[in-house]
Amino acid sequence: MSNDKEPPSVDSPPSEEESQSELTESDSVEELTTATEPDQTQAGEDRGGRALPIAALVLSLLAIGLSAYLWYSVEVQQKLEQTRSTADINVNIKGLGQQVAGLEKLQNRLESRQGEIESRQGGIEKTIRQIVQENIDPLKVSQATLQKSQAKLGSSMESLSTAVEKVYTDLDRSLDSWALEEIEQLLRIANHSLSLSQDVNTARAGLELADRRLHQLGNPKFTEVRRLIADELVQLQGIGQPDVAGLALRLSSITSSVDKLPLAVKPQRGFAGEAASSNTVKPASTSDKLYQAGQELLADLKDLVRVQNVSEPAKPLLSPDQRFYLFENLRLLLTGAQIALLKADTGTFRNNLSQAESWLRNYFDTEDGGVAKIMTDLEEIGQVDLKPELPDISTSLNALQKIKQRASTG
Repeated sequence: MSNDKEPPSVDSPPSEEESQSELTESDSVEELTTATEPDQTQAGEDRGGRALPIAALVLSLLAIGLSAYLWYSVEVQQKLEQTRSTADINVNIKGLGQQVAGLEKLQNRLESRQGEIESRQGGIEKTIRQIVQENIDPLKVSQATLQKSQAKLGSSMESLSTAVEKVYTDLDRSLDSWALEEIEQLLRIANHSLSLSQDVNTARAGLELADRRLHQLGNPKFTEVRRLIADELVQLQGIGQPDVAGLALRLSSITSSVDKLPLAVKPQRGFAGEAASSNTVKPASTSDKLYQAGQELLADLKDLVRVQNVSEPAKPLLSPDQRFYLFENLRLLLTGAQIALLKADTGTFRNNLSQAESWLRNYFDTEDGGVAKIMTDLEEIGQVDLKPELPDISTSLNALQKIKQRASTG
């Protein structure tokens, strides 16, 4: 190994691979030196003390060279790093300078734009002042007019509220007046229905409606009127109202069945065959025709003469024309009874029914079931009072009219 190697120049610093190779070589030298030490020791025993100083000198020179190389390598590396850092810094400074220049240009543009905006803003403010100045006077006039209108509207609202309150007050009074008018009309209807038409049901309904409306008013001054209405309702409940419709239907049914009623006296005929079959007894031998002919002749002779026991004088036979007029007159009597029923004419109603019953008894067969049933119905219908005695229900109406008169005068 020789120590005559020239150190690399400063202009071309060694690379990392060369530095690592040199370090490797120095390590191998140290190992060889260490390995040869026992041999030298042994040789020193032969050679004496000459080898030890030489070895020490070699080792010192190697250590000095290695140290110098290491120092040089570190120094060069630091300078390289410093150079690189300086270059990077210069590049960064140059970029920053360019950015600063761009920012300055941008600032100049912004300042020019800001100046333009300020000038425009000044023009806009001037225009706005002019417009406001031109319109402020009409606005003041309009505001004054609006204030006057508001004052007039306020006074109108006060007048309107006063008028509305008055209307509500009058309406409350008029509602009571309307209710009283309605109640009075109901009582009038009840009185007219009872006095003119003898319609107890309508009169009762009118009184009940009037009492209900008085109850809804809830005014204690109408208590007396309600008491009188209650008394009148009790009086109407005791009146028997005839079933006019039912009675009219019964009379119509009787009238339609008059043609089917049998008369009291009518011609009767006997039939020889029937008499022979009922009065003769057949002989044991039916082949005797002479005997049968004699029996039939005897039956015919008996039929020519009829004997009756009559306790009353015989009624004469009616001709066909008389029978027709009898049926028609009976129908007219029943029809007249229906008309009297609708008019509530009790006298005419009962007279017609009584005369019809008399004709049925004199000219029709009273032993017939139909005739007897009609006579019973006519007698039952004739007992109905078509016009019962009606009470006076005008007291409640008079009391209500007096209360209304006091309220109007008061």
